[in-house]
Amino acid sequence: TTGPNNPSNNCDMFIVKLGETGNRIWASFYGNNNTGCNGGPYEDALAVSAKKNSVVYGGYLTTNNLTTTTNAYQTSLQGCTDQFFARFDTTGQRIYSTYFGGNNDDNIERLNLDLQDNIYIVGYTSSTNYPVLNAHQGATGGGLDATLTKFNSNDVLEWSTYLGGSSDDYLKNQVLVNNILYGVGYTSSSNFPTTDTSSANNGGIDYFLTSFDLNGQLLSAKVYGGNLDDIAFGIVKNGLGIYV
Repeated sequence: TTGPNNPSNNCDMFIVKLGETGNRIWASFYGNNNTGCNGGPYEDALAVSAKKNSVVYGGYLTTNNLTTTTNAYQTSLQGCTDQFFARFDTTGQRIYSTYFGGNNDDNIERLNLDLQDNIYIVGYTSSTNYPVLNAHQGATGGGLDATLTKFNSNDVLEWSTYLGGSSDDYLKNQVLVNNILYGVGYTSSSNFPTTDTSSANNGGIDYFLTSFDLNGQLLSAKVYGGNLDDIAFGIVKNGLGIYV
């Protein structure tokens, strides 16, 4: 590899940039060698997004010596599992790196960059003090809650929110189209917060579709499903509609 980091244990994360013909342009390990909770360390990079000026890379980890930057929002692990993300420039130089989480488990499922290099993160948490700011939902609803977070292009937190009811709620994917952030996931909550009064959990696990504007305001939320389990993981949107 070439880049800012060296391997630190038997299971490190890595990030690679390849050319159009598959030639390696740069590559870097990204991880640490401390022992985490539940027999860790566990380090998973679950999402990557790239635009013209930067690459953002994120996931979750259980270890407490990830190298963060001096301007990090959070410099150390706060719970058993925390979200993390790092921003690199297109030459592989790390610009920013931070933990992000509360007193229990926090996971990133997907992140995205807009054309201005703002970062949008979706995932879920069991923390009762997940970092929120300008939140649509400022406190946990119970169990696991979905999370949505935005950092601006200067890596400053703009907004962050819970989204969930009294049971378990997971945001699994997102797509950003025409300044609207669409998210898809699934819930077992009978009181998942919706904007459609006719929309409710119909039994077991149901999937949901949400939309937020880029200031973190909820535009719509609706639950779909039958009397057993209905789970959605992917979402795309084109001129004809949304597909999950």
